[in-house]
Amino acid sequence: MNMLPTQTQKSFCKTYGEDLRHNYRCFGVIITMTLMLLCIPGTVRSSDIRIYNKHFRILPEREAGNYKAITEENYPDLKNVLTFTISWDHSWRNKRNYDAAWVFVKLYPDPESGFPTRATDYVHAKITSAVIVDTPGAGSKGEITISDDQLGFFIYPNEPSRGRVTWTVSLSLAAQDLYHFGSPFAFKSEIHALEMVYIPEAPFYLGAVDESMLGLGAYYRSGGDGSFDGPYKIESELPIETGQNKGGLWYHNFGGEVSRGDHQGPVPGGFPKGYQAFYIMKYELTQGQYAAFLNSLHDYGTDFRSNIGGRNYYKNRGTIVLKGQKYEAGDPDRPANHLSWADVMSYLDWAALRPMTEMEVEKAAKGPEYPKPRAYAWGDSNLDKLQRGYFADGSYGMFNDMHEGNLDDSNRAIYGASWYWVMDLSGGLSEAVVAASTEPGRKFRGSHGDGMVEVTYAEKGNEDWPPLDKLATGQEASGGGFKGGGVVRLNEVGNDAHPFDHVSSRYGVDRAVVMLYRSAILGCRGVRTASKTSR
Repeated sequence: MNMLPTQTQKSFCKTYGEDLRHNYRCFGVIITMTLMLLCIPGTVRSSDIRIYNKHFRILPEREAGNYKAITEENYPDLKNVLTFTISWDHSWRNKRNYDAAWVFVKLYPDPESGFPTRATDYVHAKITSAVIVDTPGAGSKGEITISDDQLGFFIYPNEPSRGRVTWTVSLSLAAQDLYHFGSPFAFKSEIHALEMVYIPEAPFYLGAVDESMLGLGAYYRSGGDGSFDGPYKIESELPIETGQNKGGLWYHNFGGEVSRGDHQGPVPGGFPKGYQAFYIMKYELTQGQYAAFLNSLHDYGTDFRSNIGGRNYYKNRGTIVLKGQKYEAGDPDRPANHLSWADVMSYLDWAALRPMTEMEVEKAAKGPEYPKPRAYAWGDSNLDKLQRGYFADGSYGMFNDMHEGNLDDSNRAIYGASWYWVMDLSGGLSEAVVAASTEPGRKFRGSHGDGMVEVTYAEKGNEDWPPLDKLATGQEASGGGFKGGGVVRLNEVGNDAHPFDHVSSRYGVDRAVVMLYRSAILGCRGVRTASKTSR
């Protein structure tokens, strides 16, 4: 690996999507975008998704003085059209899979609109329709799949392609959401988008290829009496029998620092095992994205979810600050660390995603091929080619002016990309996962968040999600842990406690107690089960 640069000079570049403040003739609606762009010479940014040219219309059109005539009683199916352009670089669709954007809309009361409001919270809007109305330039044709619960949609190329994608989208929101604040002209909206990767339905090999990983708690197929018989092949979402009998799923339980699983089972049919199709975040959650989440919460909610208060926050790559009443990230593209399990689950609930299981991480990394021994996410055990990581100033990206547009199946080791081109599954930060080796973890059924978080996901959260927010619930920590990398200290390259993680390692998947506290090594990545209409 190349030596890290000692200094990275940063400069801001054009920010797309300035607020569009419409006059009353344009329905008194403010549409904002929370995705800032930051250009860093010497590095190439990761997520570069952009939303711009936003415009919102409510039908029927009306003069400012007649807004009171448009009520839920008079117009229960109020028509509305929200249009915007979405674009990102280094997109692809190939024979294996494709990348996508998960797009969702939040509505907030707008005291500056001139219209009375009756609420101070926010709404995660339901999307009733969404179509691509234009493909500016010569980009790939796209397709939209609205989620079954209407809490967002995936947009992705529907033909073989590589490079920048740009689409203009027209969508409609559920009428009841527009009336939430008393008047359909009394709110402002934000459009959020996360880059995702589609992981198709396919079998894969779970766990260790040889016995060298058993000391890290890796799964394997029992050959009888718990003897090692290679990795365990996942071929469906049916229940998995655990035990030392021949063909059972098994692992070594050493207690203490490594894999404190209960050796119980089976792993139920509803527990997501990675066989079914799902979408996974292409990159780890960024500090800019987490700041946008904090800005949506009540003041009381930020007392729980704000992660910037510790002495070590700014020492170890944290850049979020509170300016007045708004959280801002100095480096919005830097991976968001100093998170706890409750922070991660709250964000995923808010974004209408869900936590990923330890098995899904292995599927996203390995793909369907038989893995090599002690492999990292890019397919082998070699770190020498990797050209991606943290710079000396704490920023993150590709070294030597490289960019992901040159990523292919032959050079994944340079980019740290998985078999499906998911980034940083072995490096970067440690990421929260649901364990299959504890009873609370096995209760997980893969339910998605509903987009609404008041203080903590535990207060109104999904019953199947492991309840690791002890501060709010009083429950003991169990059911989750972490996988992946985890660089601890800035500018101490030789002293990183856990910078890279072999894919089959289960060193931290049952260490739920660690997730109760915020740490510089802990980050966030979420998933969403693909609907049957995705392709």
